[in-house]
Amino acid sequence: MILDGKELGFRFSACHVIPGHPKCGRLHGHTYHVTVEIEGERMDPDGFVIDFDEVKEVLRRIIGELDHRVLVPTESDLFDVEERGDEVEVKTVPDGKRYVFPREDVAFVPTRTLSAEDLAGYLLEELVDELSADNIIEVRVRVDEGWGQGAEARKRLR
Repeated sequence: MILDGKELGFRFSACHVIPGHPKCGRLHGHTYHVTVEIEGERMDPDGFVIDFDEVKEVLRRIIGELDHRVLVPTESDLFDVEERGDEVEVKTVPDGKRYVFPREDVAFVPTRTLSAEDLAGYLLEELVDELSADNIIEVRVRVDEGWGQGAEARKRLR
């Protein structure tokens, strides 16, 4: 089963920074496209490995939490983050940049970086945690941040 983010609208727009990187060390944004592939060992009585609607609902909710937000990783030593009331102050350690954002504009992501690789891994784990089918063998999530520019994470469940 494949759900193609470009065709089905599994996309979200967000900004981030990768401290210390010559180009990506500047605050910038992407419109990310997310593609999901699920492999199952058998079909259910209705003829599905898993119902497309279930996967779409879960994925839309997960990416909806990231959409039109500033993404801030919570597992990185390269960020010093402080929440103060309705603001979030973010300092990048290697280059000393300082940003202040309204709290409502920030999504904290439990990753080390905000690379396409780490975002794919995060989305994969969130998706797998919520899928109900017991016949899934493997789930793959691909995050593209531009045409032909992305990363894939996969998890074998059996």
